[in-house]
Amino acid sequence: MAGTFSRSLIVVYTANGLNGLLSAIAVPLAIRTMGLSGYGLFSIYLLLVSYNMLADLGVGKNLLRLLAQGGPAETREHHLRVAAGLYVVLCGAWLVASPLLALAVPRYIFPVEARFMAAVRWMVVLSVLEFAAGVPISLMQTACVAAQRFDAYARFTFVSGLLRNGAILSAAVVFRDPIAVAAVLVARKTIELPLAAKLLGGLPAAGCRPLFDVRRFRGMLGQSTSLAAAQLLNCTVMGVGSPLVNAVFGLEALGIYRAAFDLAGKITFISNGIGLVVFPRAARYFSSSAADTAPRLPAILHASVAMYTSLVAITVIAGPHVLSATGLTQTTVQLFALLSVAMGLNAHSLLGNELIQAAGRYGRSICYGACALLAQIAIFLIMDRRAGTMAIGWAWIGAALISACVSDALTLTLSNTARFDQVRSIAVKCAAVCACVGLVLYVFGAVSAIPAVLCGLMIAALLLFALRVVMPLLHTGEPKRVPAEPIAPIYV
Repeated sequence: MAGTFSRSLIVVYTANGLNGLLSAIAVPLAIRTMGLSGYGLFSIYLLLVSYNMLADLGVGKNLLRLLAQGGPAETREHHLRVAAGLYVVLCGAWLVASPLLALAVPRYIFPVEARFMAAVRWMVVLSVLEFAAGVPISLMQTACVAAQRFDAYARFTFVSGLLRNGAILSAAVVFRDPIAVAAVLVARKTIELPLAAKLLGGLPAAGCRPLFDVRRFRGMLGQSTSLAAAQLLNCTVMGVGSPLVNAVFGLEALGIYRAAFDLAGKITFISNGIGLVVFPRAARYFSSSAADTAPRLPAILHASVAMYTSLVAITVIAGPHVLSATGLTQTTVQLFALLSVAMGLNAHSLLGNELIQAAGRYGRSICYGACALLAQIAIFLIMDRRAGTMAIGWAWIGAALISACVSDALTLTLSNTARFDQVRSIAVKCAAVCACVGLVLYVFGAVSAIPAVLCGLMIAALLLFALRVVMPLLHTGEPKRVPAEPIAPIYV
């Protein structure tokens, strides 16, 4: 079992890592061809697409949980048909609402100069079309992950990422227009669909026929409502910085922020890989039994914090030197350093959030998202004019620290962890953030080398501490299992 889990992580990480590298190369090249304002417009499109995909009423994630729990083939096909029917209804609603959204978005969500309003309206329409065109692929991916066929998923992820980044680069070089790049991304779905059917294995014949049944829709949506709210909050947390920066500092500043954010966000490929592999296993596990995880969860979370802190330290020290060579502005590079700290901590908190959702505690996931969103907005509004564009970086760090503490606290309560371990978990994260911020200030030239060395020693101490608490667990064998009721209600 351990070997299979490790292999699954390796294949998923390999695919995500290669895609992250390609995407990191694409960002500076896209800025060079479209300019900062053009990249800012294109980032609006990317944000709208991600929001459309995640704001799916929780159908996709809930379908993954249902399929991962197993059961007869007829039951799984039934879940697929109901989900497909819901997606058809959802796509219809998005398409009907797109004219109204095209008018509202450039006025109220992303207010831009008059010369850019037509471009933003096109971004809205194209983002809806990409969402609709991607529904069959999304269903295939969900079925593939639920069956834990991670080799097939990794192959498709790599090919899909190669196609996506190739489309961005080629369209940016040829057209130098963000609208044209967005249109090419929509058109690539015609190539991606047959690739998905071949690499992911397609869907069962019965599962391809949408089932339109109001009673069954109500049942699936009843399970998905809380999850949908959690996903909307989490998606908003990731995207709210863009309208904030655009509203306060303008479209060019948005291009700077999104360039730094897109590059720093590559660190989340680790959490995405872990979450992808862990979720179906955890969903099946929580649906059938409960484990005595009290001594394991704190150690796992400490190890996660130490791992991400070390990765952030390397990124903060080496990243600015690499990015400066690509021609990115100094402001972009400095913002990248700040956002790397936040993205590392946010990636850690996503592991706990995946476990919370796998256990069916969607209300707790809502609390996690709400804390992160409110903290980010509040901190940004307090210091926006004082720190300039860097305000969004500091806001992200504060929000990530608060949400990580909340996520870990909610995760640890799944196993009734002792209060001392709860407090120690918060202290570990605070120490990790202080150490990483110290390194950032050193890169900025705000502190000397001596504090930076002390920060490095603190990170090394965190690693040693994590190893000390994790190593004994590697020899304890499988966790003890006790009977538990299947997940039926969704509660906080």
